Amino acid sequence: MLRVILTKPGHHQIELAKEMNITKPTASRSLDGLAQLGLIERRGSNKDSRGVQIFPTNPALQIFDELNAASGEVTKKFKSLLGAEEFDGIVSRLRTISSAID
Repeated sequence: MLRVILTKPGHHQIELAKEMNITKPTASRSLDGLAQLGLIERRGSNKDSRGVQIFPTNPALQIFDELNAASGEVTKKFKSLLGAEEFDGIVSRLRTISSAID
């Protein structure tokens, strides 16, 4: 979730939930945790007074490269365990399922 916020700052909570294919309450709880860690801040929306936009804080911006590197390592580990072709197939099937659900 933090990677999405870092790459697309200013998402509304509902947009973030939709993009990640999670429920609004799940997104809210996750955002609460990130806020408690000081990694995001919620700001009132200029477009909609009821809406809240999510922005990364400076500490989050400082760990962005490290977070991407860790994600790359996890991907590399799974490709090593499963084989690149199997890994890519699984990712492709998951994307197909996700699209079908939407």
